[in-house]
Amino acid sequence: QNAPEGYKAISGIAAEFDVGRKVVVRAVDTLGTELGETEKYRFGTVCANGYSPEQQARIIEFLQSRGLLAESAPEDIISTNKLMRQLKVGQRAIQQAIDSVGLELGEVRRYKFGGVVATGYNPTQTEMIRQAIVKALQS
Repeated sequence: QNAPEGYKAISGIAAEFDVGRKVVVRAVDTLGTELGETEKYRFGTVCANGYSPEQQARIIEFLQSRGLLAESAPEDIISTNKLMRQLKVGQRAIQQAIDSVGLELGEVRRYKFGGVVATGYNPTQTEMIRQAIVKALQS
């Protein structure tokens, strides 16, 4: 039978929130019995488990709580990995620099870079981290 109004399959949830299908599958697996019963329905030509709007809300809440529903990074925001490549330093050096700058960085947010959610830094934050690395190398 066709899915009731508002029901979605895993692929529909993934598409709506622009996350990988595997991310939603892991959320569903982790939530397990907390989601309650699901039934198979027809979604177009595919038969799959259908999730009610309430179940979808629980899945989304779970993904948000894990920081997995981030917006795509704006052009001027760079990831920690890209920053490490730009500054030619490793994970430890970048983390020490970030820790040394501390609260001066202000709000640090997580964004989606490609399909991966990671911490992103704006140009001002990037410069603060760069200066901290230069200072650490001089001492």
